[in-house]
Amino acid sequence: MASSARGRTPQNERRARTVSALLDAALESLAEVGYAATNARVVARRAGVSQGAATYHFPSRAELIVAALEELANRSEAQLRSKIPSLPRGARKRRLAVIDLLHELFSGPLFVAWARLWFAAAEDEELRDEMRPVERRAWNRLIAAITELLPELADDPVLPARLSVVFSTLRGLGLQESFDPRRDERRLQTWPAHRAAIALILDADSTALGGRRPTSLS
Repeated sequence: MASSARGRTPQNERRARTVSALLDAALESLAEVGYAATNARVVARRAGVSQGAATYHFPSRAELIVAALEELANRSEAQLRSKIPSLPRGARKRRLAVIDLLHELFSGPLFVAWARLWFAAAEDEELRDEMRPVERRAWNRLIAAITELLPELADDPVLPARLSVVFSTLRGLGLQESFDPRRDERRLQTWPAHRAAIALILDADSTALGGRRPTSLS
């Protein structure tokens, strides 16, 4: 009896595995079939668990989708932070490497899952209201991660505006690469130009982006 008890998986560990499987399945479903077709039944089947288990952990569809969006933000942040130790030491090479990392962030299945939610939220007020606070938190965490990747920008007075332009560029490129019927032939052609343009945005003097000139101390 004691041996059987010792070999039993603790309840919290089982719960964590089930929740992780459900979130994996939700993100996969969002990326592959979109928001409208992603529900507890579909996600449970993908995760290999019962629908009852899915609704136990996420009683409503909204809770499941919000949790998946939070997980998407967590994974994106972790993806960035995991690269910090391997970044080049030189400022210029480091900045270009970070631009490449951000490009990766705005492509692939995680970006597609977010994009499909974004499209759905344009016509679904309830989803839009659910997404707003999650995206706000994700934005703040992303800025914090980038100041670790590029510490020279930590005190930049216009960093949010600078990153807003960068992310708009990357988002547009990501949408083109993921949804444009001609994406395969365009992908390699456009990235070098976008990379150079993003570098210019990060290099631009803050006053050109609406920042104030430093006050003279003399």
